[in-house]
Amino acid sequence: MNYYLTISGILAILSSHGHLTIGSTAFLRPMLATEFDVVSKRTMHCGFHYVSAYFLTSAIVLTGLSLGILSVDKNLYLVRFIGFNWAGFAAIHIFIIQTGKIERGFIRMFQWILFSSIAILSFLVT
Repeated sequence: MNYYLTISGILAILSSHGHLTIGSTAFLRPMLATEFDVVSKRTMHCGFHYVSAYFLTSAIVLTGLSLGILSVDKNLYLVRFIGFNWAGFAAIHIFIIQTGKIERGFIRMFQWILFSSIAILSFLVT
């Protein structure tokens, strides 16, 4: 059992759960209830679920690797790919917090901590 993968898998599961529960109620539903262009609204809806699919898929892969269901040695590039994706999510999140002038943004938009942690732990495996 690889502890870096185990922790990153657990964090990815938590991120997926938060995205699908809190994200749905705090972001998706209110956004869908607003009045603006239907194509833009549905594009955002698709984007939300693209992220959902990626979060869940990477959580499953990281957990499968940590439990030995998948071979870590044969999937190092996949682990790096997953790490780079989560690092990208963290970087974009941090950029938006810094440029968005959100009061206490790093606390209120805390997801960057999970994203960064998953990325770092994935990179430590490789």
